[in-house]
Amino acid sequence: MVDNVVEYDGASRRMRWTERFPLFGHNPIFGLACTLAIVATAWQLRIATDTLLPSGYPYITFFPAVIITSFLFGVRLGSLSAVMCGLIALYYFLGPGETFSTYGVGVALALYTLAVTIVLLFVRGIQSTNKQLVEEREISLGLAKAKAEVVVELERRIAEKNQAIADLEDSEITMHLATETAGIGLWRWHVPSGRIHWDRAMFELYGISPTADGFLKYSDYIGSVHPDDAAEQDAVLKDSITRCGTSTREFRIRRKGDSKIRHIRAVEIARADLDGQTQWVVGTNLDVTEQKGTSPTLGHVFMGNGFSIPSPSCGGGGGGAGRV
Repeated sequence: MVDNVVEYDGASRRMRWTERFPLFGHNPIFGLACTLAIVATAWQLRIATDTLLPSGYPYITFFPAVIITSFLFGVRLGSLSAVMCGLIALYYFLGPGETFSTYGVGVALALYTLAVTIVLLFVRGIQSTNKQLVEEREISLGLAKAKAEVVVELERRIAEKNQAIADLEDSEITMHLATETAGIGLWRWHVPSGRIHWDRAMFELYGISPTADGFLKYSDYIGSVHPDDAAEQDAVLKDSITRCGTSTREFRIRRKGDSKIRHIRAVEIARADLDGQTQWVVGTNLDVTEQKGTSPTLGHVFMGNGFSIPSPSCGGGGGGAGRV
């Protein structure tokens, strides 16, 4: 698209010599001087050819003068040239002698007037059309350049977006490797649909067979939490959604595969949409059973102190819990 602009610009440069007419619009005095010089030249040529021409050609050198001045300097100076040439022809070459009398030369004057009027209208039409074409071409050039700028901006934004996606993918890969190495499970919960996505470490922590797409229902998660802790965990998560906040908690789960009791430390943060409604909750789970000892009688060591902190990125707003 940029090449098209260059091509348009090149066409504009090739046409600019026609755009200069009429000349000296900014300096009418110089244009007037040139008009007088052309009329004087036409007059001298008519005198020089007077003996060579048969009678009946009083305007033969004056018509070119009118056409040239009209085209070069505009219709206004062309009209002045036509009047001056007509008066000179009438005084010196048309009448019976050096007089402005129109007796017997009315038809010749009428034909001259008609001819120069047609010339002036024709030149005026050409110049008006040329001016309109110039304006339209400038508009087309402006639109082409604006379109090229839009394309460049879109390409820049697409490149930035692709780079951001690539950086995010790299970040996710790095995060996945780091959490997998540390035995940390990652999960995200789309609150409106109630669908939760677990990574492989989460399925291993809870002893649940991985699903094909990694998604499971909220009921599958809360059903794995120890019955003594489930109600409190549900309340903390709903509070995090309602306040769009961050929560840190510890609780017990009963693994599906072997029914073993494990202690889990969880951290999650809620994220809202533009309306301030919670859309996503993302978090981590870490098995801390070894840190607390393996006795299932320990109960929920930390969950009673679970807390939620409002997230500065959230707009707040209720209704989120109702979608749990």
